[in-house]
Amino acid sequence: MGLDATTVGLRPPCVTPNPTAPSDERTRRKSTYRSRETVQTTGTSSINIVDRNNQAYLGGATAITAGPITVQVLATTPSSFSAVATSGFGSSDVGIAGSLAINVVVDNDNAYVANGATLTLTGSPDLTIEADSNITHIATAIPSSGGGDAGSVGVGASIAINYGENATAAYVDNSAAVAGANNLTMTASSQQAMYTTAQNGAASGGGVAVTPVIAISVADNNVYAKLGTGAGVTIGGAFKAQSSLTDSLQTTATGNTKASNVGVGVSIAISIVNDSSQATTGQNLIAGGAAAFLSTIISGSESNASASSAGDSSGDGNSSGDGVDSQTSNQKSVADSTAKTDESKVGNTKTKGAGNDTSPKAQSSGGSVNVAGAVA
Repeated sequence: MGLDATTVGLRPPCVTPNPTAPSDERTRRKSTYRSRETVQTTGTSSINIVDRNNQAYLGGATAITAGPITVQVLATTPSSFSAVATSGFGSSDVGIAGSLAINVVVDNDNAYVANGATLTLTGSPDLTIEADSNITHIATAIPSSGGGDAGSVGVGASIAINYGENATAAYVDNSAAVAGANNLTMTASSQQAMYTTAQNGAASGGGVAVTPVIAISVADNNVYAKLGTGAGVTIGGAFKAQSSLTDSLQTTATGNTKASNVGVGVSIAISIVNDSSQATTGQNLIAGGAAAFLSTIISGSESNASASSAGDSSGDGNSSGDGVDSQTSNQKSVADSTAKTDESKVGNTKTKGAGNDTSPKAQSSGGSVNVAGAVA
């Protein structure tokens, strides 16, 4: 909302309309499939894309006779944007599940005197230009209760991507002229929070389970209070330009893989932060009172990735089966028997074979050896 080439006469106080933009946009997708068929595949996708502009401004040749004047974009309540995908599968043989949630938010919250505007104030009123934003970004890709199960091959994959780009600004734009103000205050403030969660699991009772899990968070925030370029600004009172940004990212990737033969679990969590807070001027300033340029920024990011892979309990040495150690023993026995049989055919009975071999068990402190990788 703005005023262009307007003459306004109001009794004090004068407040320019201040748009607020609380938002709650969500996309959810859930797919669950359990069956006795040989192969079952289920994939879900939940994509949320937002492009929002919230503006309050004075432009053109505008003359105002009034008391205190306020140009504001306020965030009276937090805006929340989210994408959630839930998937699950079950099959007697092969099961494949996928969850994809993408949340992309591009948001601009600006309060300003427009480029090339001429603003004439009568009565020496105070001029306040203020822009606020408060946004929560959520992207979640998870399996349904119980995760994915398959008799032979189980594959679970969850990808959650969160991208937030915000510009919150209070400014007098380039080539804009402001005359007749007493105190001039420009304040830009933004609070950003981002939560990205990817979780999945694959279980196979008869063979192979693979679980890739990826969670990515990208925050690109720019907050500034600024006097743009021009011929100079003269005010009768104090001047203050202040910017502040608080940004928090939490990225979590969790994979859980269980297989009797081969289990591969891979989890990747990535957080990327590109934040800026600035209070500055591009032109000369003459103030009758104090002048202050203040800027603060607090950014915090946390990435957690965990991958677990559990093998067949028969590999613990206390039960029979087809675990890693059982397979090793069986293959040694076959090699031993084959070698002795072949040697006996040529009259050689001295073959040692593998009968006295004492290969170490394929295990770690946590049990049977499988493959698990986590990157954060």
